[in-house]
Amino acid sequence: QQQQQEADQPPHHHASRRDTEQAAVLQEHESGYAHLLGLLVRYLVQQQHFAAGELQGALDQVDSMGSRGEGPRLVARAWCDDDFRALLLHDASAACAELGIAASNYDPAAMEKQHKHMHTHTHQPDHTHGTTLLRAVANTADLHNVVVCTLCSCYPLALLGFSPDWYKSRSYRARTVRDPRGVLAEFGLQLPATTRIHVHDSTADLRYIVLPQRPARTDGMSERELQQLVTRNSMIGVGLPLSPPLAQEK
Repeated sequence: QQQQQEADQPPHHHASRRDTEQAAVLQEHESGYAHLLGLLVRYLVQQQHFAAGELQGALDQVDSMGSRGEGPRLVARAWCDDDFRALLLHDASAACAELGIAASNYDPAAMEKQHKHMHTHTHQPDHTHGTTLLRAVANTADLHNVVVCTLCSCYPLALLGFSPDWYKSRSYRARTVRDPRGVLAEFGLQLPATTRIHVHDSTADLRYIVLPQRPARTDGMSERELQQLVTRNSMIGVGLPLSPPLAQEK
């Protein structure tokens, strides 16, 4: 009778790893963190730590850092200038300084101005933030680099703007270390089996930017034109720069 009952039960199927991880990501989005954040912001506004408009202005300022194309400026200059490329790979902060770009998410001059503005209502003293180290890693014909932050979402905002949601997801953070080739394939990036993949784990003190290979058929293009080929994903390592014809479609 027990054997008959077991036979009558439907077969048990284990969820695939991808389905399990996707469920975890969805659970993250369905958590109450966003609601708690909203409550915290409203409380701080009510206590006059800052105004709602000031907060949004600060967020827009950070996001505009990437939209101004600071990262693509670095990449395009490195494509055009071998000496600058060598400097970028040796000392990314110095290379950024040469172009007048803030390599750190906590640029002292910009953040001091922002903090003074944010604390106008309460006259609270400004707090000093440590700077982050930026490191550039170059892709070659045999090596591909990809960046992840396994602990949270450390990311070079000053160069790329706000990090995309997928970069912060548990799925990307966990699977990129275990199966980088599979993750890149899901982004549409199919690398040859002979290409080595190096995963770089960002931290609170160290951020990475990928220097992608210069696309073919770009000889004679100006530095400004080359900037249009550089995408955010190519500087994270989950994509490649645009090809010249496709650049006109973006």
